[in-house]
This record gives sequence, C-alpha cells and structure tokens, in this order.
Amino acid sequence: MADDIRLWTEVQPEIHREDIMRCYSGITLIPGAREMVRALQSRMVFVAIVSAGVDVFVGTIADMLKVDDWAANGFDWDEEGMLRGPAPTQVNSHEKGLMVEKLARIKELEPESIVSVGDSSTDLSMMIPGSGFIGFNPARQRAVDAFEAAGVPVVLEKDLRALWPHIFDGEEFPDSGEGD
Repeated sequence: MADDIRLWTEVQPEIHREDIMRCYSGITLIPGAREMVRALQSRMVFVAIVSAGVDVFVGTIADMLKVDDWAANGFDWDEEGMLRGPAPTQVNSHEKGLMVEKLARIKELEPESIVSVGDSSTDLSMMIPGSGFIGFNPARQRAVDAFEAAGVPVVLEKDLRALWPHIFDGEEFPDSGEGD
C-alpha cells in the first residue's frame, strides 16, 4: 500500500479521507453475495472477509453484506483527515492464514469447519492446515494453475451462490425467493 500512496501523492501531495472515500463510492456487489451470506448465516456459519486490500473498501462491502467480521489494511490519517501514509499492515497478502488462524482462535473454530474462498494464488495462504479452500472466479491464469496444483475446487461462474454445492457436499443453493 505504501507504493500506491507514494504514486498518489506524486500526483496530489495532499489527500483527504473524503478523496479516498469518493474513490470507493458506487461499489457494486458480485451476483449472489447478499443471498450467500444470508444463507450461510441462517445455518449459523460465521462469515468473515480477510483481505489485504483497503479497509475503507472492504469495510463498505462488509457493512453491505452484514458479515460477522472482517480484516483489511488501512491508512494513517492526521487530525484533519489528511493522509499520512499506510497504517501498520494487518493482513499480508501472502500470509492471510495468520488472520484466519486468529479468527479461528477467537471464535473457537476447528480448522475442519473453515472454508476460505479466494480469486488469486496468494489467497491459498488462507487454507490453514485442516481447512478447505475454493478458488472463485480467478482473473488470472496463474491463479487457475495454482488452484489446480493445490487440488482445490474452482468455481468459474461469477455468482457466489455457485460456491454452495462445494461447501455443502453437492447440495443446491436454497431458493429464498428473493433477488439480488
């Protein structure tokens, strides 16, 4: 994130929190996101987002989906809301499993009850020993290759509901009668 901030401040030396917020306005969710989270939570499944992305963006998505918890990286702001730089890293893109393990300890979850979902090869780091992983909508061939090498299921369809049969052993997604 420090590299991104350096590039931004070369163009605009002073960046206010509202400038960053405007960058993330108009976020749209992937099809099936709300329905998937609701259906998982109706089965008492703890749903968390672990991202090496920006907390302003991830937090907005987490609020929209009403997930149980989330972790991401943030910015350091001064008293006037001006960007000073990155906040200390909470989630390293190659070590997301550390946050998954932390959430598992806090929520007293057994690794066998955890299924992580990701779209990049670095997301495989969320697959802690004993847990599961599903590759979802990979954007790069490198991710597809990594998922295949890891022997994890891969969902190419761009709808989160397509994950359901992989999580619940072939079961079809429950029809709620509600749209996106």
